[in-house]
Amino acid sequence: MDPVESVSMLAAAWDALTILADPMRLGILCLAALLGVILGIVPGIGGLAGTALLLPFTFAMDPYTAFAFLLGLGATTSTGDPIPAILFGVPGGAGSAATVLDGLPMARRNNAKEGGSLITTIAFGIPGTAGMAIILGAFLSQGLVPGPDMLTKNLSITYSMVWSIAIANIIGAGLCYAFSPQFARLATLRYTLVLPVVVCIIFIGAYEGSRQWGDLVALLVFGLAGWTMKRLRWPRAPLILGVVLGDTIERQLFISIRLYGADWLLHPMVICILGLAALGILRPVIGALLARHKGWDLNFGRPKFSPADLFPTILLAGMAFLFWQTMGWGWSTALVPQIVTGVAFVAVLGSLGNAVFRRGITAPSPLDDARAEASEAIHMDLVDDNDGLPIAEILRRALSFAAWLLAFLFSMAAIGILPTIPLFVAGFMHFEGRERWRLILPMAIGMTLFVYVVFDQLLTLNWPLTWIGQAFPGLRVIPSV
Repeated sequence: MDPVESVSMLAAAWDALTILADPMRLGILCLAALLGVILGIVPGIGGLAGTALLLPFTFAMDPYTAFAFLLGLGATTSTGDPIPAILFGVPGGAGSAATVLDGLPMARRNNAKEGGSLITTIAFGIPGTAGMAIILGAFLSQGLVPGPDMLTKNLSITYSMVWSIAIANIIGAGLCYAFSPQFARLATLRYTLVLPVVVCIIFIGAYEGSRQWGDLVALLVFGLAGWTMKRLRWPRAPLILGVVLGDTIERQLFISIRLYGADWLLHPMVICILGLAALGILRPVIGALLARHKGWDLNFGRPKFSPADLFPTILLAGMAFLFWQTMGWGWSTALVPQIVTGVAFVAVLGSLGNAVFRRGITAPSPLDDARAEASEAIHMDLVDDNDGLPIAEILRRALSFAAWLLAFLFSMAAIGILPTIPLFVAGFMHFEGRERWRLILPMAIGMTLFVYVVFDQLLTLNWPLTWIGQAFPGLRVIPSV
């Protein structure tokens, strides 16, 4: 690089930092960081909705202040996302879904994505994320055009964006650290105080994704699947990662096929990556087997079945049905579904066979020791919170909670979500927790007002039509009816 260009870039970076250090701009950046953490904590809102909601407030700002506000807001949303995921098992956004299972360490990859998506937005006008697509609108409102000019004539503005993300992350981390004792106290609250609020936000967040009833049905189905998997000690992390990353993997797979055909599989880098993935999956078991020096006698016995085998059997039937459904599709459409269902079928069948043919064997085999060591080496959220309780009590609690969820869904379809919220909060707190009415009423009213102001008035969600609204159109003046 030319020395003169290096000096000019350093000068632009310094100028951007000096401009951003203005007390007014720095104060707005701090406010944006605080708002981002708050929006990240509240499930169902997230950085995308927050950025869209607050974008109009930046139209009267200068470019440095506007981008400091928007980028500071977006950068710290992922800092607040893990908080509800860790405390209550409810991710603030999709990026922290895995944090529900593995805690804060898995959330450290979220903040890095903001800087990467900013590069393509500035240089090519191609937003790397949905949030950056909204920020792209801020370029137009400020009279800026993404492209080469942002790396030459407007280089100081570009550097101010970089500084904004860096400073906002420091502020966001500092806020989380400063208020960590308060956040920790939330985990000590009685479940009858926390759960009604969480359930209301979960239903709203699920509906807000595509605003269809199918998402709410999927919420209940995946909730049942997750509970069953945890009871049977099936790891849920791979399922969540598959759901989150599946669309991206499929899209990139077809891009590779269109560009290189099947030859891309023979590329040395691809072979290395696939080999490392296979090694990561098989290493704990193989390593433990080799370390035991007990040979490869896996100690299989006569088949013995258990009620726990019903779940993998249902999975096998479902995957076989899905594979059969894809038989008449075109090859490009059926490729990924058939690969996924085929591999999953073989894996589940192997797990079921291992359980059936080795159940009841008292003498531990090398495979038993290997599996024990592997489960200690890789945390997959296999700990059951209900160990020690009778099965009848566990099922009673599960059915009771499922009944509350179905009642919420039924009431939402009948009279709307806003009238449902106070009824659900009051009913759950009274019948499940025997809470006092002087505590129940403020909780029910406060939660209803919060949803009304944030989701109905500010975010202007289009609520689904209700049965009572269709039967009596005059009642549609009531919000969400």
